Amino acid sequence: MLKVATGIPFLLLVLPICAALGLAAWLESLALPAARIGVVLALILAFEVLITAAVTLALGESYRLREIAGLAAIIVGIVILFGSEEAARAG
Repeated sequence: MLKVATGIPFLLLVLPICAALGLAAWLESLALPAARIGVVLALILAFEVLITAAVTLALGESYRLREIAGLAAIIVGIVILFGSEEAARAG
């Protein structure tokens, strides 16, 4: 569970989280007609993880080397998926 040490009430955090999920759902509905569902869902989940990591950093959390390596692996996966999609469109 994410610990919040900023003194922000939990209910005030729920609103931006719900807004982010709503935005993700809207972007997903735009992306799905033009792409394969597996790749799109993987990219959406990867970006959600990266956005969550950025928000927790902004709230004052810190990461260990293992967690940073995991974020780097997600970024590499995004690059690979984008590359494979571009190759599939070109070929």
